[in-house]
Amino acid sequence: MGHDFRSFLSIITVGELYSGAHQSQRLTFNFTEIQRICTEIPVVDCSLETANQYGRIQALLRAKGRPIPQNDIWIAATAVSHGMTLVTLDQHFNWIDGLPVEIW
Repeated sequence: MGHDFRSFLSIITVGELYSGAHQSQRLTFNFTEIQRICTEIPVVDCSLETANQYGRIQALLRAKGRPIPQNDIWIAATAVSHGMTLVTLDQHFNWIDGLPVEIW
């Protein structure tokens, strides 16, 4: 029996995938894979609320003295603004108040 959950990708994550593809030796293969992934997993765009959450999260992390990469702040903001749980391997997402995180 399969899991009863839905997954989404942040547009920022897709940008990171394309960045990696542009730096790879297998450009065509990687572009095809990114396109395949994006047809199977819905991509969530940024909104004004995402930008608001980005500002809140960046200020919060700065106040805590716990900076994280800018793209990760955008990814977290996307999850918060859409009421989603962020699934990641990066422990630093746990520093963000109001962000449900699952470490896989």
